[in-house]
Amino acid sequence: MKMSNRVRAISVLVVLVVLTAALATVVSAQESLDIVVSPKVLSLNSKGGSISVHTNLNYGLAEEVVLSVDGESLETGTFADDRGDLVVKADIDDVKSIVSVGEATFVLQVETAVGQLVGTDTIRVVGPAKR
Repeated sequence: MKMSNRVRAISVLVVLVVLTAALATVVSAQESLDIVVSPKVLSLNSKGGSISVHTNLNYGLAEEVVLSVDGESLETGTFADDRGDLVVKADIDDVKSIVSVGEATFVLQVETAVGQLVGTDTIRVVGPAKR
């Protein structure tokens, strides 16, 4: 009987260690957010449209969303894609007024009930066509 209590105690300890490791992994994974900015190449010659930022975060979890490009905040709209994930849109002319030829880095900050998630993505910016 004593051996059985030891086995149970060791089993409980192993389960607690595994659960603690799993929880630590989930918490660290929640701090960063995977995002993809579309289009990947922005032409300063483009006429109208929008920039989309796609995430793998369920739309219902987002409480507050802040999108910036090269350190400047953008006005945005949000919606759920076909999978229910958060998509953030910004007017392309607003983005073009901030960025310059080269690269532009987008940062998306999303507040959720369990904390803030942050994702970044960089796109290429090309200049006006030569005449």
